[in-house]
Amino acid sequence: MSLEALIERWSRGWRGPALAALIAFAAGLPGVFAVPPLDRDESRFAQATAQMLEQEDFVVIRYQDQPRFKKPVGIHWLQAASVATFSDPSARAIWAYRIPSLLGAMLAAAACAWGAAAFFGSATGLIAGATLGASFLLSTEAFIAKTDAVLCGTTTLALAAMARIYASSRGGAPTGRMTQFLFWLGLSVATLDKGPIGLMVVALTALSLWGWDRQGGWLKDLGWGWGSILFLAVVGPWAWAVTVATDGGFWSAAIAGDLAPKLAGGQESHGAAPGYHTLAALVLFFPATLMLPAALGGAWRRRDEPGIRFALCWLVPSWLVFELMPTKLVHYTLPTYGALA
Repeated sequence: MSLEALIERWSRGWRGPALAALIAFAAGLPGVFAVPPLDRDESRFAQATAQMLEQEDFVVIRYQDQPRFKKPVGIHWLQAASVATFSDPSARAIWAYRIPSLLGAMLAAAACAWGAAAFFGSATGLIAGATLGASFLLSTEAFIAKTDAVLCGTTTLALAAMARIYASSRGGAPTGRMTQFLFWLGLSVATLDKGPIGLMVVALTALSLWGWDRQGGWLKDLGWGWGSILFLAVVGPWAWAVTVATDGGFWSAAIAGDLAPKLAGGQESHGAAPGYHTLAALVLFFPATLMLPAALGGAWRRRDEPGIRFALCWLVPSWLVFELMPTKLVHYTLPTYGALA
C-alpha cells in the first residue's frame, strides 16, 4: 500500500483528528516529565494554582501573599483539576500542572485536522493537524504550565467549527447543532483562559471574511441565541464572583496593570520592531518552515477558494495586530498557527 493510500485510510472520520492529536501528544509528552520549570511565569502559575487548592479559594487568584490579577481563572481551574486527580498540591510536582497544556496542544492538532478536512479532504486535514502538532512552538508550549497551549487549542476549536459552517455555506457538508456547540464552547473556554485574545482572533476572522466576500449570511448559522447563553454561562459566574470578591479590583489591575502596558510599549523589556513574529516563525514553525514560501505563494494564487480564503482571513489580520503591538513574545501568534498549517 502506498503512503498516499495509507494516509487516506487512516485519516477518515474521527481517525484523522485522533492521529493528529496523538502526534501532538508524542511531541509534547517528553518535556512534561523531563524538563524542570522553565521560567518565573510557569512557576508563578503553578504556585498560584497550588495555593488555590490549599486555600480552597477558586475565585481570587493569589501568588504568595499578593493577589495575581493578570489573567482569568480558566488555566488555574484546569491545573487544579489535574493536580487533584494525578498528584497533590503539597508535592509541587510540575508535571501535574502541565497536563492541561499537553491536552490543549492535542486539541489544537485535532481541531486543525477536523477544520481543514471540511475544505481539503481528510488526508490533507490530517497532514495539517500533524504539522501543527509537531511544530516547534506548539510542542514546546505543550509542556509549559501556562495559558498558551490551552488558548491555541480552544481558539483553534472555535475556528475549526466556524470553518465547517463557512464551508457548508459554500456547498460543503451540512453542519448541525454540535458544530455550533463546539464553536461557542471553544470561544468560551478561550476567554476564560486568556481574556479577549481568542475572541479577537475569531472576530477578526469573521469580519475579514465578511468584508472579502461582501456577504455574511452564513454568520447567522453560528447559533447566536443559545450560543451567547452558553458563553455567559461559562464566563459569567466567575466574572461576577471575582468582581464582587475584589470590589472590581481584578478588572482594573488586569486592564490597567497588564493589558494596557502591553499596548502602550514594550512591557518588561519585551518590546520589538514589527517583523519580529515573521522572522521568529522561521524557527517556531519548524519542521514545516521550508514549505512556507510555496504555501504562501500558493495561497495567494488560490485565494478565491473557500478554504484558502478562510485560512488567510484567520492568519493575516490577527498576525498584523500582533506585529503592531509594541510588546512581543514568541508565543503571542500561536493562535494563528492553525491557519499556517
